[in-house]
Amino acid sequence: MTDKTIDSLIRKSDALFGSVERSNSDHLWNELAEYMLNNQHGVFLSGQSTANAPLLGATSVTPGVKKTKNVYDSTALQAVQDLAAAFQGTLTNPATVWSKLRFQNDELNNNEEAVQWLESVNNIIHKEFSESNFDTEVAKAYQSFVSLANMVLMQEERINDDGTFGGFRFTSMHLGQIAWAEDKDGLVDTMYRKFNMTGKQLVEKFGEENLHKNVVRAAEKEPHRNFELMHCIFKRDPKEVKLNELGLAPGDKRPIASVYIDVENKHMIEEGGFYEFPSYVARWSLMPGEVYGRGPGHLALPDTRTLNRLKKRGLEAIDLQVRPPMLANQRDVFGQLDLRPGAISIVKDHNGVREFVSQSRADILQFSVEELRASIRGIFFLDKLLLPDRTETGEMTAFEVSQRLEQMQRVLGPTLSRINSEFLSPLVVRSFKMLLRAGALPSVPRVLQELGIDIDIVFVNQLARAQQVQDVSTIQQWVQNLGTLAQLVPEVIDNINGDGIAKHTARILGVPEIAVTDDEQVEQIREQRAQQAQQQEQLEAANLAADTIAKTGGLSE
Repeated sequence: MTDKTIDSLIRKSDALFGSVERSNSDHLWNELAEYMLNNQHGVFLSGQSTANAPLLGATSVTPGVKKTKNVYDSTALQAVQDLAAAFQGTLTNPATVWSKLRFQNDELNNNEEAVQWLESVNNIIHKEFSESNFDTEVAKAYQSFVSLANMVLMQEERINDDGTFGGFRFTSMHLGQIAWAEDKDGLVDTMYRKFNMTGKQLVEKFGEENLHKNVVRAAEKEPHRNFELMHCIFKRDPKEVKLNELGLAPGDKRPIASVYIDVENKHMIEEGGFYEFPSYVARWSLMPGEVYGRGPGHLALPDTRTLNRLKKRGLEAIDLQVRPPMLANQRDVFGQLDLRPGAISIVKDHNGVREFVSQSRADILQFSVEELRASIRGIFFLDKLLLPDRTETGEMTAFEVSQRLEQMQRVLGPTLSRINSEFLSPLVVRSFKMLLRAGALPSVPRVLQELGIDIDIVFVNQLARAQQVQDVSTIQQWVQNLGTLAQLVPEVIDNINGDGIAKHTARILGVPEIAVTDDEQVEQIREQRAQQAQQQEQLEAANLAADTIAKTGGLSE
């Protein structure tokens, strides 16, 4: 890679970080983080940094500094935590297999060998998720998604010392370090990340031979000095992509480029690549012409700021009541009143010293505070997502829980669709391809080698099921109605496609493919049953004939 190319990448990165939308988003994210995600407050980029300081953004912050100085109420902070936990518990619950794979070819879905192979592949994918740091990193990503309406989760491959596949590694990216651009379809296909590493870390990660001499020299003398790096991920020119007959290529010939640049020395540290875009960028919702999302945090910000101001005023009012100001007539006090416990103040006439009585209405203040808290919880859907306290409602029935999930699906439907398309579907597909390329999957059956592997992803988490469970209820009600009508008109039963209902409801309810009998086996079972019924009829007819002959013979004698 030439110096001209490196300069071009730096300019493109600066253009994205310095855009009007990005600059506005930085300031807005910083304010949102102050009240809703305060561990990230003050760390958002303005696109510039220095070689000897951490990457700081629109608001300069010292590492380890207190970040709750202006926060007087934790309602928004708790709402973000609760909604993020609800997403993780229902979308990617670590205790469940939350997605499954199906072949696009229905013929393969009826092939027992192919179905068993795909079932084992799906289990391996989720096993790799559970053995990696996925659950930890996605929890942080969901918090960013809920509060800042954007999340970036990067997936890379761990390589063992012997060069073999070592599993997945996930990283939840701080939005302050990331700028991105979209392709014609509105999907993120270009991403620049600015971050810092010490000289010691650079040597450990990339090796001295790949670093600029200034970095190597500094790493020896000042091992903890920071250097600004830039990680560029973008689509390569198709002319530069060179895949072999197996679809494999060296890192610098793959469809997605991955370039690490030492910004201070304008030195390319490493050029590699990916077969698929490695970062999943999910946005809550998008306004026309924007690439950064907006979400409930943006809606709740006015109420959150007002609530914090009211709480501050409330604390001041309480302070006035607990430790009120003192009034004294002129010349009745010698010196200053000392209000410390046990202190002595010399006065001429103690009747001339009295408390200042505040007329503040704490009851009105408390009413406003509770109203704002309810509004914030409602904006974050907590009134619809979280189950009521058992002490108030008693034990909830299974029907009530299902209704709550269905309600959750209705209010979050558009957001869930975007999460599926921008995050979960690409995640499962890429994980499948990574494992397949690494040889970490069972041998592909011959039928798949002949017909190819085209798969669909079916999400079987609670929310995905809630989206489709209405179909099951509708079918059940329809069948019951036909059953009632059949008492008068028996022929209406012919309208029921029992096999279709069985297959459809199994897919909705997430029944494993291995538990569902394929069409060919169903036909064999029915043929056997028909033969058994025919044999039974023949046996009964023979027995009847024998009884008749016996009775007739007896009469003739």
